[in-house]
Amino acid sequence: TRQATISFPGYDRAAALTGFPALVVFEPGVPGFDYGSFALTNGGDLSFWSADGATILPHEIERWDSNGDSHIWVRVPVLTNGATMLARWGDPQATNLPAASD
Repeated sequence: TRQATISFPGYDRAAALTGFPALVVFEPGVPGFDYGSFALTNGGDLSFWSADGATILPHEIERWDSNGDSHIWVRVPVLTNGATMLARWGDPQATNLPAASD
């Protein structure tokens, strides 16, 4: 399984945002990211998790382009200055993930 930590360095406000829809963009050249490491060519094994890895986060793939930019919306439970989440992919056992969009 591959894993990457995603941060939100552009959010520098004191107020926390609840249920924030964050756009995650994957593209060739992102350090640690490679479309060839996915178990499914359509990104079906991609999942997003809370920073501690305990809770799966709702997400929706808007656009998947294994030769370019892929756009995925992820619902961040609480967005604060310094918030992070995990992206995981590449596990052949995780190709039947529970529905995460809501």
